[in-house]
Amino acid sequence: MKLYIAIFVIFSIASCGGGSSSNNEVTKNSAPTLQLNSSAVSVNGGESITITAIANDSDGSIVSYQWQQTSGTAVDIANDATKTLNIIAPNVTVTENLTISLTVKDNDGANIIKSVSIQVKEINTAPTVIIESSHTSASVDNQVELSADVIDEDIASIVYLWQQVKGPELALSDKTLSSLSFVAPDVSAVTEVVFSLQVTDNIGQSSTAQTSISLIPKQSIPPAVNALTNNLNLMALEQTVLSVDASDLDGEIINYQWQQISGPDLIFEDNGVDNISVSVPELSIHQLATFEVTVWDNDDLTAKTTITINLFPRYSVTTVKGTTDGKGVDLVILAEGFSQEEIPQFEQAVTDFIQAFEQEDTIKVHQTAWNIHRIDSVSEQSGADFPEDNVYVSTVFDGYFQCAGIARLLCVNSSKVLAVTAKLAPQFDQVIVIVNSSTYGGAGGQVATFSLAQSAAQIAIHELGHSFAGLADEYDYGATDDDIYEPYEPNATTITNPAEVKWRHWFEDINNIPTQIGQSGVGLFEGAYYHANNYYRPLSNSIMKELGQPFGPVNAEAWALNIYSTAGSILSVIPDAEVTEHAADTPLTFIINPVHAPQNNKITWFVNDIEHASDENKPTQLTLSAPPSASYSVKVEINDNSGLIKKDTQLQATASYTWSVKAQ
Repeated sequence: MKLYIAIFVIFSIASCGGGSSSNNEVTKNSAPTLQLNSSAVSVNGGESITITAIANDSDGSIVSYQWQQTSGTAVDIANDATKTLNIIAPNVTVTENLTISLTVKDNDGANIIKSVSIQVKEINTAPTVIIESSHTSASVDNQVELSADVIDEDIASIVYLWQQVKGPELALSDKTLSSLSFVAPDVSAVTEVVFSLQVTDNIGQSSTAQTSISLIPKQSIPPAVNALTNNLNLMALEQTVLSVDASDLDGEIINYQWQQISGPDLIFEDNGVDNISVSVPELSIHQLATFEVTVWDNDDLTAKTTITINLFPRYSVTTVKGTTDGKGVDLVILAEGFSQEEIPQFEQAVTDFIQAFEQEDTIKVHQTAWNIHRIDSVSEQSGADFPEDNVYVSTVFDGYFQCAGIARLLCVNSSKVLAVTAKLAPQFDQVIVIVNSSTYGGAGGQVATFSLAQSAAQIAIHELGHSFAGLADEYDYGATDDDIYEPYEPNATTITNPAEVKWRHWFEDINNIPTQIGQSGVGLFEGAYYHANNYYRPLSNSIMKELGQPFGPVNAEAWALNIYSTAGSILSVIPDAEVTEHAADTPLTFIINPVHAPQNNKITWFVNDIEHASDENKPTQLTLSAPPSASYSVKVEINDNSGLIKKDTQLQATASYTWSVKAQ
């Protein structure tokens, strides 16, 4: 009670301090009060935060708000002058505190500052994973590789765990690595295997992926079979062996089956092995036989191939001129496109050819070297094929015009021609085929051809110029390229220096050689080898340029040299042994039988290396009345002196024979 009385007395005294004093005291401004409220005290990056200010001023009013970030990763403070602040928490890699402060002022300028801190937590993104596989399907023994393609934005360490969730149990590699492998087993049917992979980061976040692979049963590989004998050419009554080669990569061959599927019935026995012996019966016309061969492996899989045989009758062979002993040059002429009824026409064509052949100036010089044989190869149909006109006939040697796109080029199946020739005239050196067609055409090559067109014999001689003498065409059209190169044939060149030309030994005056059309003599005439320019021929004209013309010196020399290289110079000698005996007081005669007429040869005799005269009027014979010594030698040399050969670098037109003789 005393305390209250005291206080009352003091206030009373203060309030009645005298009526005459003035009131000069200033009232003090009170600062505003402030409270901050945050919608969250801990957030993840990217989350929204709302901070609300509650501000009061007891003696005035609030006039301004000023928000400010004082710590942490910068955020966007878009509206900093209001009671409420909305911000987005930043994404951080490490947890941090975000501090926001607010300054509030009242109307008297007093202010108050307060701040609030919010924890911003780091965001951990779960890793993502894709499984990559080396196979979508795998056969037995395939090595399958699975690998993990992991993406983790937090760059965390990853733990791997592979699991097989479907399919037969497999021998897997380490299941805790980023890759997994296994070898595909053998299965009886298509089987699916499924794998899952869980990847976990160091925060414990994880993802899972799956993949599947189809296991394929082992596929048996079919066997393979190839014909070892095919497109054989057989004559009637011949026998041969047909064979195949078969293999099986994943097993073995257990059986073979041979079956003839076309042609005349051939004689054979199928023993279930890789070959058969075949016999050809009598034939009246050329035919084709086909065999089909089937092989089986131990998985009962099969493979097939076919074998084709060309079959020919034993055609009539006639030696029209010369001998059949293989000495000399054997020319065989075969019929193509002549039916049985037309063989007389073929015979006449051969006769006409031989007549023209023997009358040709170059050929007749050595015509005694030639043996000419005719094979009456009968065709089922007449004529020849014209493929571009879709005209086809069944002939023995498949003759056809328009060969290589050239209308007059007349070709045959050379393998058939040569097979028949080898069986019926094995001593042959040159083959030519007469084709039963009035269309102009022919060809050179290993097998020459000519048709029954006008000037047929001249076509034949021209083509033999190619086939037998190795001569080039000398006409200047037909080239399809502009390449310039030196021909290997003896009658065409690109060289213009007379001193280097291959036929320079035939120039009469090397400093003044003919070059203009119509000039006579051997020179350099531009236009040859199918080119109008840059290629040269020896004469203004010859049979290699135009039918009916002579061979000319260069071509004739090539012809003659080929006769010698084919036939040689000596047919036979007497005595026929190199070592012989000579009885005393008994004449011994040595004889040479030349291939060519004696007048076209220079024959020289030697006794003990000393030249000796031949018997009188018998240049091919030497008789010694008695041995000149206890032992001696007799030698004969024969050289061509026909005048057709000037250059014989290989001495083809020269030959000799020596006897060693012992006197008795």
